[in-house]
Amino acid sequence: MQTVLRGFGYTGPIDGVPGTHTYKVLQSLASRGGYYAGPIDGSPGANTYAGLANLLD
Repeated sequence: MQTVLRGFGYTGPIDGVPGTHTYKVLQSLASRGGYYAGPIDGSPGANTYAGLANLLD
């Protein structure tokens, strides 16, 4: 996932361990598609996952 996120602004390590930076990029990506309106805080919750599911749908 982190490798794919490189194309969307992820600059952290490619270590397979999602952290705050990974989640911030995921939230930002979902918000760009208009599927997530929550905070870009790196703390995923139900709205983060719903936004990503809608984006990928």
